Amino acid sequence: MTAQHATRQGDVAANNVAASLGHGTARAYRHHDLGFAVDLGGVQAAANPLGVPLSGLLAGAVTRGYHLAAMPGNRVRVAADWLLDAALPRQAVQLGLVSSWSVPLDTSSPEVARLPAGHGPDGTRKRPGRDLEGHGNDGRPDTGRPGTE
Repeated sequence: MTAQHATRQGDVAANNVAASLGHGTARAYRHHDLGFAVDLGGVQAAANPLGVPLSGLLAGAVTRGYHLAAMPGNRVRVAADWLLDAALPRQAVQLGLVSSWSVPLDTSSPEVARLPAGHGPDGTRKRPGRDLEGHGNDGRPDTGRPGTE
C-alpha cells in the first residue's frame, strides 16, 4: 500500500465514521487503479497509465509529465532543469572536500589519504613557521596579533 492508497482509504474511513454518527451514509472503499509510472534514469522508463503499456522515451515523457503535475510548486524551474539536463551534457562537479589524488584506490587501505609535503590533514597548505595546530615556532598558540609569537 502506498500513501496515495492510505489517503483515499482515510477519506472513506472518515466519511464512514461521520455516517455512524448520523451524518451521511457509509460506503465501502473501492480501489481504482490508474496504473504506474517509473523513471529508470536516462531514456529508460516504464509506464502503464490507464492500462496502456508504455516503455522507453514515450514512457519517460509520460512519467515526467505525471511527476511534474503532482508537484505542489516550482514546476517551471523543475521543467526547465529537466529540459536543460536532456539537452546539455552532464556537468562534472567537484566539491573540493577531498582531492581525487589523495584517495588511493589501488591499495588495500583506501581510507588512508596521501598528503603531499607541506599540507595539513585537511589538505590545506601549512603556513611557514607554524605547525598543524596553528602554533608558532616557539610552540605557543598563534593569536594573530603581531609581536605575540
